[in-house]
Parts: sequence; structure tokens; C-alpha cells
Amino acid sequence: MDEISTLNDLIRFAYHETDILETVLISNLIDEDPIIGALYHELMMSVNAIDASLEDPSDDCIKSVCGYAQSIAYN
Repeated sequence: MDEISTLNDLIRFAYHETDILETVLISNLIDEDPIIGALYHELMMSVNAIDASLEDPSDDCIKSVCGYAQSIAYN
């Protein structure tokens, strides 16, 4: 990889799905390029918000899943 070419590269980096060479290159680019750094920061805020929402499902969601599980358990 000669340069970061897509948002997909940043997403793969955010989720630790890049190889060591890509990781070093992307990390350096984030540190050196303020635009890429800002984009990465925004991406990480989104990733963290998504992760936080998945950790704590609402009571309605839990009731719905449990209700569905019970309904198919007796069929």
C-alpha cells in the first residue's frame, strides 16, 4: 500500500484489520495529515458511539428478543 486510498482503509485500521505495514503507514498519515487525522477522529467517535449503543440494549429490545425466543421455543 503506497498511500491511503479509501475511507475503507481508515475503517479497517479503526477495527485493527490492517497488516503491520498498513498499520504503520496509516498511523503515520493520521499523525502527519491534519485532514486525515480529523477524519479518523470523527470515525473513532462514530465507532465508539456504535459500540456503546450495542453494549446496552434497551429494555424493550430485550423483552422483544425474549418474547420471540419463547414463541419459537414451543413451535
